[in-house]
Amino acid sequence: SEHGFAISKQTELKDMSFEKWDTLQALEISDTMKGFDKIEVSPEDLYKIFAIYRSNVHDYNSHKKTRVSDALAELEDAHLRKREGRGKSGIKLKDLVLEWESRNIASVGRNKTLQEYRAKQRAFLEWAKNIDIADLNADLVNGFIDYLFTEHDFAKKTLKKYYTAIRQLVSVAKDKGWIARSSNPLEGFEIGNRGAEPKSYDKFDDSGIQIRQLFSLDIPEQERMLLSLLACTGCRLNEMASIEWEDIKRDDEGVLYFDLTRESLVVKEWKGSIAWSRRGVPIVRELQPLLDAWRVKTGGTGRLFNYRQTGDGTASKSASDSLNPYIHRVRTPEQTNLVVHSIRGYFITLLALNNVDDTLRKIIVGQKADGVDASYVNTQISQSRRLSVMQRADFSFINTPRLEVSE
Repeated sequence: SEHGFAISKQTELKDMSFEKWDTLQALEISDTMKGFDKIEVSPEDLYKIFAIYRSNVHDYNSHKKTRVSDALAELEDAHLRKREGRGKSGIKLKDLVLEWESRNIASVGRNKTLQEYRAKQRAFLEWAKNIDIADLNADLVNGFIDYLFTEHDFAKKTLKKYYTAIRQLVSVAKDKGWIARSSNPLEGFEIGNRGAEPKSYDKFDDSGIQIRQLFSLDIPEQERMLLSLLACTGCRLNEMASIEWEDIKRDDEGVLYFDLTRESLVVKEWKGSIAWSRRGVPIVRELQPLLDAWRVKTGGTGRLFNYRQTGDGTASKSASDSLNPYIHRVRTPEQTNLVVHSIRGYFITLLALNNVDDTLRKIIVGQKADGVDASYVNTQISQSRRLSVMQRADFSFINTPRLEVSE
């Protein structure tokens, strides 16, 4: 028909509805077919045909428009991602987490820091529902940290560890080319005032009275032995709680020492070439007879202590639960945070009071040396040299007579 369906072309019909237009067309075509083709087709049937046709055309155009719109949106988003360096579409958060794990798998089993990163990254993955890494941004991380704070009431220090674990993922994404190296998708993120500030440990008094009070308590043999090792070495709790008899060695000069370089021993580690915690710690003379007796009692093979190790290979939790009740009993009314770690602090104080310089103290206890020149610090100090400065301190408190006796 020369009239067609182009309503808009006829000025007098441009405001007419499709329904009315179809009705008029149906009447006109029905009459035309009667006059020329002698065919009886009712206007009602023609109207239905027009409606079906128009519906099909509408559905087709709508589908085509949706597909075009989706394709255009994808193209625009890809352009924005490239321009802003936000990452490539299709790379998922799980891909990124697995890539980080594959790069660190050789070390994660013995490195407590890496173990914490992995656990925190997995928690983020579960919360974020495996998003495209292009959507990894400060707003998303802010939501995750807010969830941790409101739902779990984590301290600020813990929240910072989660954030650091996510930053590790961003570094890997940049290295893989999944995110532009020049971009910073986490720019603008801040912990803010979420989480309680870390509380410093209380210290044992410098006079030695409080540490002697601790060793005067009636403490089970295993806990007393572990406390003695911690007090005379300054080691971290897991370093001694997970120590094995095979880790006790004697060097060429005849000095007995704890060798903390065993690969399966989980220790604190830092970035860089110096493994500050992978060290040897001399055994002072006050400890030697106690160790000899403990070797006879336990058989002298395997681990010195039977504290339960958790999935990350550490026995800190079990050992801490066993030791803290005794430490808490010697707290003063002003002390609310005198804990196992306070013993390490007391050892460091003893060395300082006996004029052992700061760098050597840090080497002995496995702390990272201060300053920009830390990488030049000589950590290859002989065990005899370390032992000589450690023996300046008086460790006789570990043999304090028990003033408290079990009934």
